[in-house]
Amino acid sequence: FVFFASMPFYRPGTASVASRISRLDMIKDESVHLSVNIMGKTGGPERPLFRSIYREEVLMRKAKKGDTVIVHYTGTLDDGTCFDTSEGGDPLKFEIGEGTLLQLFEDSMVGMGDGEEKNIRIQAEEAYGAYNKDLLIAFQRGQIPPNIEPRIGMELQIDEADGWCASVKVVEMNDTMVWVDANHPLAGKDLTFNLKLVQIV
Repeated sequence: FVFFASMPFYRPGTASVASRISRLDMIKDESVHLSVNIMGKTGGPERPLFRSIYREEVLMRKAKKGDTVIVHYTGTLDDGTCFDTSEGGDPLKFEIGEGTLLQLFEDSMVGMGDGEEKNIRIQAEEAYGAYNKDLLIAFQRGQIPPNIEPRIGMELQIDEADGWCASVKVVEMNDTMVWVDANHPLAGKDLTFNLKLVQIV
């Protein structure tokens, strides 16, 4: 085994202008296409402002699989502990259905529109799996490089010659042995996410 110290776990208008909705169409993808005529009055019959009618078209899209979305999120545990958040930093950008994130996290974005917010709960089995006691591994202190001084809570990376690697956390130690936990830090935990769709790209 080769050990490496790793980073902690862890992101002009005018008062005389009257707006009138002229058309409301439902588009095939269940989006709403809203056109607005901008008209003005000058004490007589209503007439177009600037001799013409301006139409402001707003496309109210709903996210679907294959869309790239920008999302702010906050993840918490059942005890209220926040384990990850994008608030205060850059939002998350990903393609729905690409599989780079938890499946239920990605699927939950489907049907949401820009600015919408929701809470979701993901059971441990559908997140990072159940906690596996077999992934508690014991090493002799001599197997750890002398330049690494292990301590409880320290995170290490194990690399093997065949290319397999894992991030582990020191959970117990004595004068001769060190025990590390190779479970994902969120294994066995149900997760709650607050999601806010910033934009469908």
